[in-house]
Amino acid sequence: MDWEQIVREPFHRLAAAELLESYGIATTLRGEDLLFEVARVFCHLPYENLTKLIRKHTFPHGRERFRLPGDVVKEHREKGAGGTCFSLSCLFGSALDTFGISSYPVIARMRSQRSMHCGLIVTCGKDKFLLDPGYLVHKPVRLKGDGVSRMEMETGQVELVGEKNKQCFDLFSGGKWRYSFSDEPMTVSAFMNLWLESFDWSMMNNIHLSKIIDGGYLYARGHHVRRNEHGMKSNENIRARQVESLKGYFGISGELAEEALELVARSRANCDISHFHSHLKQGSPSRFLKKFGKDESPVKEPPEKRPPEEEPPDKIPPVREPPIEQPPAGEPPRKRPPVKEPPVKEPPVRALTAKGSSAKRTSAKRTSAKRSSAEGSSVKGPSPEKERAKEPSGRKLRTNSLFSGGSC
Repeated sequence: MDWEQIVREPFHRLAAAELLESYGIATTLRGEDLLFEVARVFCHLPYENLTKLIRKHTFPHGRERFRLPGDVVKEHREKGAGGTCFSLSCLFGSALDTFGISSYPVIARMRSQRSMHCGLIVTCGKDKFLLDPGYLVHKPVRLKGDGVSRMEMETGQVELVGEKNKQCFDLFSGGKWRYSFSDEPMTVSAFMNLWLESFDWSMMNNIHLSKIIDGGYLYARGHHVRRNEHGMKSNENIRARQVESLKGYFGISGELAEEALELVARSRANCDISHFHSHLKQGSPSRFLKKFGKDESPVKEPPEKRPPEEEPPDKIPPVREPPIEQPPAGEPPRKRPPVKEPPVKEPPVRALTAKGSSAKRTSAKRTSAKRSSAEGSSVKGPSPEKERAKEPSGRKLRTNSLFSGGSC
């Protein structure tokens, strides 16, 4: 199946014709005027991934997930739905084909340098135009290989910059770079494969909606809505009334919004469980529980400290004494040598520098000599006469009243 077979399918062409008729398109226009008239109709279709989320969970895999032009028109008429860049590009191609205008899809590279977006190149006469209903580029922007094309839209000024002697273009919106693409038609197989891969992209983890309004646009992600109207920007948190707000701002039915939000919540819960099981395999579930504030891992109590058990008396090892050397034969037995006790160290006597220091030093020495004689030591301390002999001849020895008699 090629692109022409998709957009020229009778069922899809009939659905696209009904959509154009419902918005009162002027079929008498020709050329670029007709192209602008068809693009005006697509301003009424919001960009949304709610229907894509439902398709993902309804059909686990395969091309049954695709919402082709007939499905998009039916759900728009019944539920106010729109689509993503892939489904809206298919519907746009079918609508243009009803008037004999040819088109083909191109893949856009975004900030991640990956092919994550698609647009539509329309051939009108000798000129080519870019139409991107998924990025709210609802007015045709002319392709210039070596120049810049500008177009004023509700989202701001859009610039399409082409590189000289190349078929590469960069799209700027609001002064910011959005994506780049090459003017090379995609094969239908590559388009379908990329469409199928998009069901597992990160943008499917939450809801995304955008829509053109009078003088600006609306954009919603999760429970946050941004409004840009006549140059005035405002943000709103719709968490408390999310379903009612999506219905009022984007025209989405409440049943569709409620079903998509329930699927997002369920998907996140399953994702948390899968992460938990991966942590269990790694042997560290507490890290996952701490991350979400649910650390319920058992607390390890320190072991109880028990007092050391006393051994019974019969198990206390006896004190071993040094063995006695036995004398040779014919000699009397030897006695055990007495245990030598370490000598008692006397505390050092501090030298006094104040008045009466000599007398106190002499008193300390006499006291030490007296203690040594009492213990039976052979070392005798110096006598008081020798101490007085050491003093200079012209100096009197100052003594306390205790030693005034010259002897102890």
